[in-house]
Amino acid sequence: MNWILHATGLTRPKLQVVYSVFGQASIKEDTLPWLSGYAASRPVRIGNGADSQFQLDVYGEVLDAVYTYAPYVERFDKETKKFLIGLGEVICETWDKPDNGIWEVRSTCVHHTHSKVMAWLGLDRLLKLCNMYQWNKAPLKKFKETSERIRDVVEHYGYNSELKTYTRALSGSSLDASVLIFSLVGYCDAASERMISTTEMIYRNLCENGLIYRYRDVSDGVDGREGAFGVCSYWLAENFAKSGQLEKAVNVFETMLSHASPTGLFSEEIEPVSGNLLGNYPQGLTHIGLINAALTINEAFQKGSTNEKGKAPSSVI
Repeated sequence: MNWILHATGLTRPKLQVVYSVFGQASIKEDTLPWLSGYAASRPVRIGNGADSQFQLDVYGEVLDAVYTYAPYVERFDKETKKFLIGLGEVICETWDKPDNGIWEVRSTCVHHTHSKVMAWLGLDRLLKLCNMYQWNKAPLKKFKETSERIRDVVEHYGYNSELKTYTRALSGSSLDASVLIFSLVGYCDAASERMISTTEMIYRNLCENGLIYRYRDVSDGVDGREGAFGVCSYWLAENFAKSGQLEKAVNVFETMLSHASPTGLFSEEIEPVSGNLLGNYPQGLTHIGLINAALTINEAFQKGSTNEKGKAPSSVI
């Protein structure tokens, strides 16, 4: 929390997607054309162009983190309280604007369904914080009304009734594995009709050799073939576990485990045919997904969950 308060000093109440470890807001991106990366990959970039992107979901991420941290502190000081309420104000002002999204798409901004849900999450967590600490002077009515409006928009425009799935963008038809987190953050139940059909659509259409792509046939502004995205498989495994499909969850989980490096680490992406590790290595997000999926599957097994055939899975965590 101290780092966040320090890093956001020049941008608050708005948040950037990324700051330097020293709290710098400007991280200029440059391309090094004379250098190639692993397996002759190009271009090699230093810095991070995402520092100038608008990524709405980061507000939900930060407020969810604060809410998770809250039980360990008796109260937040005035500066932190002002900062958190300011985040809620920004969400109310910007939730209906297109953004670059969780995948930091370089092509164009769209109304990402995932981003809208994360905006809802931010207000949901902030309302709970206001209740916990009796921040009655905060604009609670506005936060609640905006939260309800976001949910209404997501359910009307972020779900394609014909395809029976939540979509990458509002009023869209493209799939995106980022919607798998909806049940993981408490927006909906993994066993709900809409989430089960969404999970199944992603499993059928974004899967290759048991690995999950984050999306397909999307112009994201980056050249080259997309690999399967590690954390997406773990999100899928969690959804299967939470909806009682434990055997499927274990199969997806163990497929990912089989692609670990000799040191037991995971990269950002995996080439589904060759199994080659691609992208950032090791990738923290992938390992966070592994830990969460392991805990979720284990919890489901301990509760005596069964698969769709009523039998315990052949292997457990």
